[in-house]
Amino acid sequence: MAEAGCKMAGHMSAAASAPSAPSKELSEFARLSGILWEPGATFRDIAARPRWWPPLVIVIALSLVFSYTFTQRGGWEHFFRQQMENNSRMQNMPADQREQTMAMQVKVGPYFAYGGSILGLPCFALAAAGIFLFLFRTLLGAELSFKQVFAICCYSFVPLIFSFLMALAVML
Repeated sequence: MAEAGCKMAGHMSAAASAPSAPSKELSEFARLSGILWEPGATFRDIAARPRWWPPLVIVIALSLVFSYTFTQRGGWEHFFRQQMENNSRMQNMPADQREQTMAMQVKVGPYFAYGGSILGLPCFALAAAGIFLFLFRTLLGAELSFKQVFAICCYSFVPLIFSFLMALAVML
């Protein structure tokens, strides 16, 4: 009986150490939806074949659409007025200075929104990937490339796609 148990354990360990068949490469749509529904398999595919640009391009494009729509709908003045009401320093300013500050904020707000979309998102992903790569290599001893970690960071932006779509639906 003990001999049969040893044989079975030997077969199980041989099966576990045998290389698994290569998995099918996921399409970009499968990756984007898999982030939410099958994250384990999706992130394994991303690590095996790191492509960072599809989610980053989609998130930047939707962010630009949101910023444009928000600017066209006149949302900046309302937004900055609410910010001003919650800021005690602004409350203590003379009325003419407050209006001057408001006019400046409404004028430059869209530029910061567009710049944040085009430059801020990629810079954030680059910085996060660098930090995570450092942590994974030094603390966990993981053998990862920067491209792999950067792709994973970019795919972690996928929930923003749904956030931008819902915000656009509410705004329109």
